[in-house]
Amino acid sequence: MLFCVSAEDRVPAEDRVPAEDRVPAVIRVPAVIRVPAEDRVPAADRVPEERLLSVRTEFVNRVSEPVLNQLLDELLQREVITDNELQSIRSVRVPADRARDVIDTVRGKGREASSVLIAALCEVDPLLYRQLNLS
Repeated sequence: MLFCVSAEDRVPAEDRVPAEDRVPAVIRVPAVIRVPAEDRVPAADRVPEERLLSVRTEFVNRVSEPVLNQLLDELLQREVITDNELQSIRSVRVPADRARDVIDTVRGKGREASSVLIAALCEVDPLLYRQLNLS
């Protein structure tokens, strides 16, 4: 899969590691720790609830309040959450706690709800979606 990288997301040339100084990945990860390729589960093949759980901490740390509000609107519109759940989540004062509530509430509703949140995040904030490696 190929993505275009915007100018602001590129690493400046002066901060890049010269090719001769790079350490190959096979040297960095000891063989006893590596998972054989045939046993690896690509993110797209894991169930949506597991995908959300695996990115929960990063989602909480990275999601902005405007994006979180847009996600809540999408979840309400797609009937993943109720009006009461929306009001309950919005009443939480700490943004990180609101983000936790969103991801935990949706994960608790299962595969379809989790898929809706992942799709909504892709639409609302494609950069965060890619940073969380949900593609």
